[in-house]
Amino acid sequence: MGRLGVTMEDVAPVAEALHAQGQRVTAATVRSVLGTGSLTTLTTLVREWETTQAASQAQATAAVAPSPLPPQVAQVLERATQDIWAMACEVADQRLQGERDHHLQQLAEAMAAQTEAAAFSDTVVAQVEDLTARITELNDQLAAALQREEQGAVERAVVVQELAAAREALQGATTRVAGLEAHTADLNTELQRLHEAQRVEREQLAAEREMERQQHAAALERVTQAADDRVAIEHARAASLEFELRSARETHDAAVTEMRGQLELAVREGAQAQGAATDLRTQLAAQTQLLAQAMAHRPDGQGTQAADTPRAPTDTAKPAPAPKRPPTRKRPPKA
Repeated sequence: MGRLGVTMEDVAPVAEALHAQGQRVTAATVRSVLGTGSLTTLTTLVREWETTQAASQAQATAAVAPSPLPPQVAQVLERATQDIWAMACEVADQRLQGERDHHLQQLAEAMAAQTEAAAFSDTVVAQVEDLTARITELNDQLAAALQREEQGAVERAVVVQELAAAREALQGATTRVAGLEAHTADLNTELQRLHEAQRVEREQLAAEREMERQQHAAALERVTQAADDRVAIEHARAASLEFELRSARETHDAAVTEMRGQLELAVREGAQAQGAATDLRTQLAAQTQLLAQAMAHRPDGQGTQAADTPRAPTDTAKPAPAPKRPPTRKRPPKA
């Protein structure tokens, strides 16, 4: 069954620790350490603890009953006792004044605690209601627990056995955990080794990629330079071909012009030759006719035969000159 609230068993160790540390023992300081409890309850428990402490100190300082002493020693002891009593009274008065101041301070703290308790009154009321319901529930549980008291011994025995088995299982689990921790350490070492190997491999791969990139860049530069050179050669060749083509065109145009002139000249010469041939044919016919007439008047009688077979005229016309062929021009060499 759980505890219902803060008790002296909770407050006393905290108060003694605070007192040993030289701190003031108040309801607020005790509550700050415990983290629970109402200020009203803590104030009451702190006062009880202070009363118990004062009683303990009084018992500790109580004088032990003296053994019988010689008269002289008794007189000296009596005078010393009187002096000590006077000093004790003075000390007691001072202590009483200190306690009075302490009580006044405690009263002020109690008033502050009361003010704080009033501020938390709603919370305390709610806690009281919850605690009342909890107490009722615990009372019911207590009644049921009392009814199960007879079965408790058997259950405790079973629990003891289960506890022993659990301890053995815990020991085995601890052993397995130690093995697992060692295995985990090995795995961590292996993992670190793999990470290092991966890092080295990544660095090597990056270096290889950089080398390949540089090689590709150099090859690309060579290919680009070769392409540029080839383009320059093709441009030069195209320019040469264009020049040759322009020269061939000019030569061809000149040849065509010359051939046209020669053709016109040949046509004119052909026309002149045809006119000359016509004149020669006319002259030949006239001469043939004159010859026939002359042969007809010859006395030897050969005129008829001569007339039947005309002779060729002595002056024959020269053949017309053949037209000149245009000069053959060489073809321009192919590119």
